[in-house]
Amino acid sequence: MDPIEKFLKERGVIAPPPDRPLVTYPKYWERTVRWLAAATQAPDIVKAHGASALDVLNGAIGAPAFFTDRRYLPQLGRQAGYGFILLPGGCEWALKKDRGGQCTFCEFQEVVDFMAGDLPFSHEEFLAIFQAGYAGMADSDILNVFTAGSFLNPGEIPMRSQAAMAALVAASAKTSVLRVESRVQYIVDETVAPLVSILAAKGKTLDIAIGFETKDDEMRNKALRKGMGRKQFELAVQAAKRHGARVSAYVILMPIALDEGYAIQECIDSIRYAFEAGCDEVLLQARYSHYEDQKCPWLWSIVKVLNETAALGPVMLGRWETELPEPKVWPKNCDACSPEVMKSIAAWRDGLQPSTIAEAAMPACGCRKVWEQEAAKTAPPPKRITLPTAP
Repeated sequence: MDPIEKFLKERGVIAPPPDRPLVTYPKYWERTVRWLAAATQAPDIVKAHGASALDVLNGAIGAPAFFTDRRYLPQLGRQAGYGFILLPGGCEWALKKDRGGQCTFCEFQEVVDFMAGDLPFSHEEFLAIFQAGYAGMADSDILNVFTAGSFLNPGEIPMRSQAAMAALVAASAKTSVLRVESRVQYIVDETVAPLVSILAAKGKTLDIAIGFETKDDEMRNKALRKGMGRKQFELAVQAAKRHGARVSAYVILMPIALDEGYAIQECIDSIRYAFEAGCDEVLLQARYSHYEDQKCPWLWSIVKVLNETAALGPVMLGRWETELPEPKVWPKNCDACSPEVMKSIAAWRDGLQPSTIAEAAMPACGCRKVWEQEAAKTAPPPKRITLPTAP
């Protein structure tokens, strides 16, 4: 079977194709009409509201789908404008929950199902959301399109929609990088080549982010249920690079409850593996949780990982302090030194300069001895036998 034909059967929303006129569906009026109107009105809203235009557009869409930020971008080697668009394509893997699918830490599909209702998303709706948001962030240097699934899966985001969005980025005066996320199964020649071609013709770059999480196959597939083997990951990276795309990989420090020392070394090994596999950047996330009984790493452990991997390539550290809804637990040291260590971590995010997280930059604190005792614990987690290992 042709890969695209196969992907088209792997839908990212529960709603079946419409079998009656669209105007007879409540979601058409609640969702489609307002999204199309928002896209039409977006240029005027941006002119009228300036910096607050995205807030107005989020209200028009009915969801917090757009935001912008300034952050350090390894792709450009400097602080630059970052734009984010939520495109509710959904995730076919999440819909296979009864067959071992859906990543254990992800609940995005539930949000997509609520937004979809009884009517799947059309090309026109995807373009409407994209155009509405992009009207307020066209001066961003990088545009991150998050779909709650795989941008490159034609069954989730139609290929004509993918191409249209890439063309809009290619035609922009400022944006130079389009970042999308995808499961490795969809990172193939047929999906990557068209987008790279559109962007490269205007000197722009496609960046594909992969939720790799950990080098440990058992932890990734049995505990996190990612449904991805290391060989699949390597082939996907090779396919993307072969066409000139840039590749970023997510890695989690302490993806499940682990001894502190084991978690540190496992994370270092996973980051090293990702770069050896050909990734251009690692997107590191330290474990946080909305459940109070979950174990999270020390800030000292984050600093240790960053120091040990700084020479391998750009390792960007994700935030948890601005996460919504606010986590119940997150990485921390004692109350005395956490604020100062967080300042060093923030400085790392601003420029990836090793001097900001060097030993000399760290505060002297008694809790470090407690951490060192924890970091000496390196027992591996018990083997899991309750879930099958995905290929």
